[in-house]
Amino acid sequence: GVTKKIRFGNFQPGSAEDMNALDPEITHLLAGKLAIWDASGVEDSHMGVFSNLEVIEGKFQIKGVNITHLDAFDKLMTVNGNIDMLDNTSLTDFCGLKNLFSTGTVPDNFTFTITGNASNPAKQEIIDNCN
Repeated sequence: GVTKKIRFGNFQPGSAEDMNALDPEITHLLAGKLAIWDASGVEDSHMGVFSNLEVIEGKFQIKGVNITHLDAFDKLMTVNGNIDMLDNTSLTDFCGLKNLFSTGTVPDNFTFTITGNASNPAKQEIIDNCN
């Protein structure tokens, strides 16, 4: 069988180099929060490191990053904290979160804050408008 690895602690990359240091082949769960804030040089091509991520034990935040889509998060099925997508001026495609919102698990009292992006869909719009 396949052994799924856990990355303990928070992951708060400050640059594209920090993103590249996360091994996408072994990361299944982040036992902490994922906060990508104003990370220097981070673009869509760097987000692939999250392609196997299924669980975030804390908050999930992306703020001020030059990305256009969240496709790398299509395997994400559990977030145990609030989700914030803020001031990503090129971000238009949130379909990578559809599985999380339609069949995944988030706390009953979680908040989904989305503002300042190129597009700011509501949770239900993501579920309804993504294939």
